[in-house]
Amino acid sequence: MRPGTEGLTKKSLIRSFSYTVLFNTIIACFLTVIKFGQGIYYNLIISQCIGLSICSCVLVAFHVFRTTRPAIKTTLIASALLIGTTIGSILGAAAAGLSPSFFLITLAFFSNTVS
Repeated sequence: MRPGTEGLTKKSLIRSFSYTVLFNTIIACFLTVIKFGQGIYYNLIISQCIGLSICSCVLVAFHVFRTTRPAIKTTLIASALLIGTTIGSILGAAAAGLSPSFFLITLAFFSNTVS
């Protein structure tokens, strides 16, 4: 068996989610430092929800479609990223007590600022 094809194990899941939680915390702190969002509490909740949803969707896609050809797997992983982001945004808004429309307003503001 090739390395990385043994599937999901308890150890690999714990490692993946631990790294994800650490990375999400760094993102939340960075967003707070640049005064984005409504403070560390909201940034932390939203970052964790989005990051853990993305991680979960990607892990499921890797596990379910591990024998798929690389081109198809790339499309599936990209889809998992989008689905995870959407689910995480909705969950994050709900967990933080914000309306899901908060993300649409923030996205519209961000896209106008960058353009």
